[in-house]
Amino acid sequence: MDGAGGRVLATGIDVSWAETAAIAGVEELRHDVARDEPPAGPFDLVHARLVLVHAAERETALRTMVRALRPGGWLLVEDADPALQPLICPDEYGPGRELANRLRTGFRQLLRQRGADLA
Repeated sequence: MDGAGGRVLATGIDVSWAETAAIAGVEELRHDVARDEPPAGPFDLVHARLVLVHAAERETALRTMVRALRPGGWLLVEDADPALQPLICPDEYGPGRELANRLRTGFRQLLRQRGADLA
């Protein structure tokens, strides 16, 4: 953002958090990155955090983000890598550790159901 001439746009399927946060200078737009055309840009930076892991149409979502960039713009993607997620509690004893491992297993099942390559 370059001072008064800059623009910050937060998009997502659920932007209710932005309505309550009311961050000065931040616009919000309900937008499905895997189904909708990119918002009016172009943008210097597109940042996606834990977006692709939830999108069944990952390639489409990635293409949409790239199309929103200006030439020479930056795409920053932060996402989960299930291959790097070891057993949370290798020594599973007690209800807390069992729950942690059930959550991990459930998360991996959800990723698999959504087409993630867990290898």
